[in-house]
Amino acid sequence: MNKKVDYLFVGQGTLEERGNFNARVAALVAALKAHGVNHEYYAGGHAAHDWATWRHLLYYRFLPSLWRKN
Repeated sequence: MNKKVDYLFVGQGTLEERGNFNARVAALVAALKAHGVNHEYYAGGHAAHDWATWRHLLYYRFLPSLWRKN
């Protein structure tokens, strides 16, 4: 997986991180770690699954990391 995927991003809003949805995200992140899959996890923004959170995750974490040198 690490040879085929340059950048894997898992993100959610801070309100999602406090809710029931977080159990699924935590399980995904744990599985990625257990299998040695390189990834970035980030919780940010000030809301949940809405446009403001998506914009925050894209602008501050996802897009800048696409062109980062490994």
